[in-house]
Amino acid sequence: MSAKFEIQRWQGTIERTLEGFLRIDEILSAVDLDKYKPQIEDPPKNSPYADLLAGLKKIQEESHVVTFEQAHALYRRQMIVHAVTIIESMIKDFAVQLFLRRPARMTSLVGHSTEGNNTERSVPFKLILQAKSKSSLIAGLAKEAATRVAGKLKETRFKRLEEVGKHELPDDLKDKLIGIIDLRNLIIHAHSEKNVVTQKVVDAYKTTLKKLSGELEAMARKNSIPTDREEVQKVIEELKKQKSQRQDKQMDA
Repeated sequence: MSAKFEIQRWQGTIERTLEGFLRIDEILSAVDLDKYKPQIEDPPKNSPYADLLAGLKKIQEESHVVTFEQAHALYRRQMIVHAVTIIESMIKDFAVQLFLRRPARMTSLVGHSTEGNNTERSVPFKLILQAKSKSSLIAGLAKEAATRVAGKLKETRFKRLEEVGKHELPDDLKDKLIGIIDLRNLIIHAHSEKNVVTQKVVDAYKTTLKKLSGELEAMARKNSIPTDREEVQKVIEELKKQKSQRQDKQMDA
């Protein structure tokens, strides 16, 4: 388990995912796919779209869509589903790092509810006996509590995250995040074939997910949780220091 909140890794994931989507979406939007239907079973090796056609064929077969246009629409919907996966995973990652450093913050999120008490929970004695050490016990409980923080985000309106992180998210950001979750639920649970336009996907990643990552980074700073950004900055500062020392030696010589 990482000893820091890898916010730069998450932000890189968001950027790379969006870049990949835009490249493929541009191709799918520009190419007359119907023209290549006769070639799909055996794409000519010299076709610049051979790999693309093979990929679309696989999407068609696995999702039972009929046309390339439906495959393209399915791809945009799946990007929304993936966006929610990133939201939940990023929040869980932050919460784990928080609970490892501040275990008292997860008392209402682990184990079983104490009878007549909705704010405190008890950890099964068997679990305590099985733990190899106190740190391993806390690590396991941190994952359990983090899963609860990242769950039911719409129903709680991110309240659990705000409470444990001691930081309130902007209302407009929560509204947009819940909108993405609602759309994912339509796609997954209601099997909706709602048309998701390209700009909707771009806004989800470039604006909403990016803003959430910024808020989580602010929470990390507020709770003294180290991040990979700080680690990178230390390396940069050390390189600058070494460069300066080399220049001083050259001047002395």
